[in-house]
Amino acid sequence: MKTQFTIALLYTLLIHGTLIAQDSDVNVKSNQITVWDDPVVEPLNWEYYTAKYDFNAELGNPMEKGAEEVAGTLSIRLRKDSLMWFTVSASIGIQVMKGIIRKDSAFILDNFNKKAYILAIEDLSQINDLPANLTTIQRIFTGELLTNKLQRDQNSDYAKSNLESECFTGAESTFKNYIVALKEQQVSKFQFREPTRNATLDVYFPVRTTSDSGKHPEEISIEAKSDLSKVRLNLSLKTARFDFIPSYPFFIPKDYERVDFKKP
Repeated sequence: MKTQFTIALLYTLLIHGTLIAQDSDVNVKSNQITVWDDPVVEPLNWEYYTAKYDFNAELGNPMEKGAEEVAGTLSIRLRKDSLMWFTVSASIGIQVMKGIIRKDSAFILDNFNKKAYILAIEDLSQINDLPANLTTIQRIFTGELLTNKLQRDQNSDYAKSNLESECFTGAESTFKNYIVALKEQQVSKFQFREPTRNATLDVYFPVRTTSDSGKHPEEISIEAKSDLSKVRLNLSLKTARFDFIPSYPFFIPKDYERVDFKKP
């Protein structure tokens, strides 16, 4: 698994997943639109979430033919709105990446090349020109709404291509580029679009499984694309638990080189 690819995969999974538009000067007033503060979506009750996925991914350039492919295993531990711990292993079982992301900072180890990426979430936003948000990242894995303040969408191309679902867009300026399709009281898919960079992030939840905490995604498909890159990531759930997580083991070995994170 090449370093450039693993970082690109990480970028898609953990950073491009925070494609939230910057706050604008547009003030959204409740008397101008119809807002659903609590759409009819079955809740997922959780404080901790441990999961392991098989994944396959493709990384390509829309201007070039062919794509690089990779497969492996992703393990995550989430504490709601607090932190995310993760490891990425190649298909042969060797751990190639490990990290922990908090509200204000991220620590990422490239185990293959013995490098440590240490940065503030604010710096991460500047490097990638995207605001980073831990809660948004977590909800990609749990399949939840990113915001409850929504207005019904019937006229966009996205809504017209998803007639079997109820479509909504974000009612707040922060989520103005967020559009979500609800089906059978669950989020079936959503999209973020950033017109100025011609960038989109599409997330699909084709299959869900049921637990005591509620329904959560069994399969997740993520596609991030722009004029210069396209990354597709498919996740298939192997195990999941919602009980207390006692630890999130992480340390930086002394022989690892500390480097600035740069978008691949």
